[in-house]
Amino acid sequence: MIEKMALKIVNQMEKQKIISKSNCEYYEYALIAMVENAITVGTMLLLGMLFGKILQTICFLLFFLSLRKRTGGFHADKFWQCYLGTVITFIVVIQATPRLCGTPAVMYGMLFLAIILIYIMGTINHPNMDMDKSELQESKKAARLVVLMEVMIIAVLVYLKADILYIGYMSVAGLLLANLYGSGKNNKTGGKGKMNGKEKISVKALRVVERIARNEVEKVRCGWPPICSGIGHQPKRPKRKEN
Repeated sequence: MIEKMALKIVNQMEKQKIISKSNCEYYEYALIAMVENAITVGTMLLLGMLFGKILQTICFLLFFLSLRKRTGGFHADKFWQCYLGTVITFIVVIQATPRLCGTPAVMYGMLFLAIILIYIMGTINHPNMDMDKSELQESKKAARLVVLMEVMIIAVLVYLKADILYIGYMSVAGLLLANLYGSGKNNKTGGKGKMNGKEKISVKALRVVERIARNEVEKVRCGWPPICSGIGHQPKRPKRKEN
C-alpha cells in the first residue's frame, strides 16, 4: 500500500515536471522510508506515553536510531511484519528494562558484550542496501564511531549517578541492535504497483511533498557513507548514478 502510494505521488511529480525522470526512483525510495519510519516512530512514542515512559522512550529512540542506520542487519520482508514486530518488541522493552535495571552488573555485562559485537561487526550489508566495498568500509567506520560516542555518554551518566532507568533504556537499545545482527537475508521490497490515474494530487501538494522528501533524496544520492533508512523494514535502495 505504501509503495503504491509513493509510486503514484512520484509519477505525478514527474508528470508535472516537478522532478526529473532520472530522480523518480530516489523519491520513491525516500517517500517509502519516510512514511514507514513516521508510522513506526510515532507508534513507539504513543506507546511510551501510554506506559508513562515518554522521556525514556525518547532516550531509547535517540540511541537506537542513531546506530541502527549504520549497523544494518535484520529487516523484515514486509513493512507490516516490521511494524508488528517493532510494537511487540518495544512493549517487551518497556516491561523488561526496569527489571534489568534491578541488576546493574548483569545489564552492564550484557551491554559490554553487545558493544564488542557491534564494534567488531560494524555494518551488515543488507541485500536491499547492496553497498559496494568502499561504502561498506566507510559505513563500518561510522558505526564504530557512533557506538563509541554512545558508550561515552552512558559512562558519563553512570559516573554522574543519573537515573538508572534512563541508562537502562539506552543500554537496551545497544542490546537490541546486537541481536538484530542475526540475519541480513530478506526479500526485496514489494513490486511496483500501477498508478490508476483516477485520483490526481494538486500540483501545490506535490511541490510540498517534493520539498519534504528532497533532503532524504540528497542523503540517498550523495550521503557518505550510505545509511540504512529503515527501522525494521529496509526498502530497496536505488543504485547511485554518476553526475
